[in-house]
Amino acid sequence: MEVCKNKMHVECARRAEYFMKFDPEIETLDFFCSQHTPLPLKTELKQSQNEQITSITEFAENYQTTIKENSILPDWNEDERNLLIS
Repeated sequence: MEVCKNKMHVECARRAEYFMKFDPEIETLDFFCSQHTPLPLKTELKQSQNEQITSITEFAENYQTTIKENSILPDWNEDERNLLIS
């Protein structure tokens, strides 16, 4: 298997949405472009992202319910809710 040897600054990798994995046993930080990210890491990251989206959506719905019950603001429309989780 060919290894990707591109080098970059940590911040540049983060902005490019490259995947990072830290191995505490050997104290290394590996970066993976989207083409070379191992499938288990992609799966783990996708699951984490889905959990974050679920958490944000639940928060928004609870917030909307609280606001509505207290007559503070009108209902959010779908676009506003999507804007919050994007």
